Amino acid sequence: MSNNRENILKSTNTRDIVYFLLKISVAGFLIYYLTSRFITLDLSIFSVRNGIYLYLGAGLTLLNIFIQFSKWKLLCREYFIIRGDKLIFKSLLTGIAAGIFTPARLGEFLGRGVLLKNQEMKEVMLTTIYEKLLNLFWILTAGVILLEFYLMRFLTLSLYYAIPVIFLTITIFYYLIRYVKTVSITNEKIERYTSRIPFLKKVLINLNEAKRIDDTVKRKLFYLSLGLYLTILVQYALFVSSYVGGYDFLNYLWTGGLVIFSTSIIPSVSIGDLGIRESASIVILSSFGCTQQTGFNASLLLFMFNIMIPSVFGLYYLITSK
Repeated sequence: MSNNRENILKSTNTRDIVYFLLKISVAGFLIYYLTSRFITLDLSIFSVRNGIYLYLGAGLTLLNIFIQFSKWKLLCREYFIIRGDKLIFKSLLTGIAAGIFTPARLGEFLGRGVLLKNQEMKEVMLTTIYEKLLNLFWILTAGVILLEFYLMRFLTLSLYYAIPVIFLTITIFYYLIRYVKTVSITNEKIERYTSRIPFLKKVLINLNEAKRIDDTVKRKLFYLSLGLYLTILVQYALFVSSYVGGYDFLNYLWTGGLVIFSTSIIPSVSIGDLGIRESASIVILSSFGCTQQTGFNASLLLFMFNIMIPSVFGLYYLITSK
């Protein structure tokens, strides 16, 4: 088991270095483009109009990490019979650190497994993928609906057309959930239809094995994922409010949902989506009357507190675990 883990990690080392350098280059180019055309990158990012909003937004980082930890702990206890909270917490942070270096944050699967030395890597990948899909469900579901409202408002789409479209979207997602819960798919069927796509076959078979997860645990994960999504939205809205005040808080929440949705559907080509998220924030928040600098600063704060700071600790655990 340990040899298998070492082989997986060794085989990804060179590739991860190349991906990391490419992502650093893309992030650097995007930030350079934004700073040369639209905004200024300096310490003014911390020169806010209302510090209370900034402190509240930064404080929600703790809630963000706690919810992620609670989700991972549920899976670790259900799958791996791991009771040590400290080990689970370290595993979570190493996953965050490894995720920013790799495309689509795939390294998070390996990163979490580095410290769980007695567990099969494929089991760690399965549980991590399952957890991330629940996050993605809320991001895409809410994102599509928020996008439809956004287009309705700024393209002056008639309510006569907009409301049926939104209702249809909600209905589709509702029945999609019911279908996924009731459909019966065997590993043999997956093997048959994805035999020429080994990676997809492995992922689908692993996800199919998620049926072993207790229904109570699934429900808890489902609602914890919703809580995590809402936490990030409120955090973004607080960061925006720290620069311009909270007089239009609902629109800032709306913008946050659209920004997260945008970064989720655009391939992760930069480290921690740096530059992509900021670009989306600038464009969308500007349409609500805020300055481009505010959009950039709020998004960069979200990156710093939710990704960069946890990654520093995670990177330390990654290095010291070897």
